[in-house]
Amino acid sequence: MLTILVGSFAGLEQKKLKSLLAYSSISHMGYTLIAFCTGTFEGIQMLFCYLFFIYDCRIIYVVYSFIITIEI
Repeated sequence: MLTILVGSFAGLEQKKLKSLLAYSSISHMGYTLIAFCTGTFEGIQMLFCYLFFIYDCRIIYVVYSFIITIEI
């Protein structure tokens, strides 16, 4: 529960996209832990969903960094 609250409230005050995505990831990890601790099939599915979310965030980081470097 703590990661959900910290990630959500700290993410609200971020001005940079990378920081916002990082705090969003922290918040999502809290939801994933709650689902995974249930021990059900849906909890395992949530774990895989979060792993794909991490992969998507990496792509967003790379694209965003590329856009920032080409802007003059």
